[in-house]
Amino acid sequence: EATYWLSLDLPHGIIRYGIGLFTVQSVLFEIRLKEYTNPGVWSWKEGWEWLQELENVTVWTGGESELAITPLPIVNDIPPVIRSGDQVSLDDLANGQFTVPENLSVECQKLYHNVAGVDVVLDSPDFPDFSSAIEYSVNTPGAYGYGLLKDKQGELGDDFRGTYLRITIGTDLGNSPGVPYVLEIWPAGHFSPIHDHADAYAIIKVVLHGAIECTYYDSLQEDPEPNPIFPNPTVLKKGDVTWLSPKIYQIHRLRNLSTEGKVCCTVQCYQYGSDDTRHYEAFRW
Repeated sequence: EATYWLSLDLPHGIIRYGIGLFTVQSVLFEIRLKEYTNPGVWSWKEGWEWLQELENVTVWTGGESELAITPLPIVNDIPPVIRSGDQVSLDDLANGQFTVPENLSVECQKLYHNVAGVDVVLDSPDFPDFSSAIEYSVNTPGAYGYGLLKDKQGELGDDFRGTYLRITIGTDLGNSPGVPYVLEIWPAGHFSPIHDHADAYAIIKVVLHGAIECTYYDSLQEDPEPNPIFPNPTVLKKGDVTWLSPKIYQIHRLRNLSTEGKVCCTVQCYQYGSDDTRHYEAFRW
C-alpha cells in the first residue's frame, strides 16, 4: 500500500523522489538542475535547458496501482499548526511556523470553521467547573472516568497510560470514519499508539488547560520502525489547532506530558474527501 511519488519543481530546477507522505521529510533523493546565479534568478545548469519546455510526463503503473496527479510540486511542508489570518504576523509568514486555514483543503477548512470559534470550550457559563470535574473523574480510583480507563486497558497494549477516552459529539453523518466530532480526554502521562486516520481529513483543537505533544511519522511499518517527520514533536496548547490530510500528517502519536495530573482535552473532527469512494472506517496502529 505504499505511495511512490515524483515531484517536478521547474521554477527551481529540482526533481524529488519519495515514498510515503507528500512531505519534504519523505524525500529519498533529489536532483538540483538549476543554480542560484543572481538574486531571485535560477538558471539551468548546462545541458538541462530542455526541461523548461517540458509539456508531458508519462507514468506507467502495474497491476491495480492508482495514479494521482497534483498541480503543485513538493517544495516546503505546510506547518501543522493553524492560526487565523488576524493572528499571523509578517514574522510568522517568514519563519513558516503557522499556516492559515485558507491554505488547507476544502475539507479541512470546513472542519476548522466548525470548531475554531471562541465558544467551543469546556468551561461554559452553565458548567464553569466542567474541566475540573473531568480531571477529578479520570484521576481518582473508583470514579467514573477512572473506571472507563481501566476497562480500556489492554485494548492498545498493557500499559494503563496507553488509554484515553473518546466521547462522540452529535450524530454519524456518513462522511467520516464514525461520528465526525469526538471529544478526547487525555489524563496526565497517557498516550496513544502511533496510528493513522483512515485516509481522512482532520482538524484537532485543544480546548482545555494543559498541552499535548504530537509527533508525526512517515509510516506505520514495523521494520524498520516509523521515523518522526520532524526532529522535535509539536506541542499544542489550549486554543491551538492542528490538521492532517490523507497524504500529509496522516500518521501521528499524541501524548500528555503533564506530571501534575493535568488533563488535556481535544476536539477531533474528521471528514472523507469528496473523491473518496472507499470510506475505510478503522484507524490502523
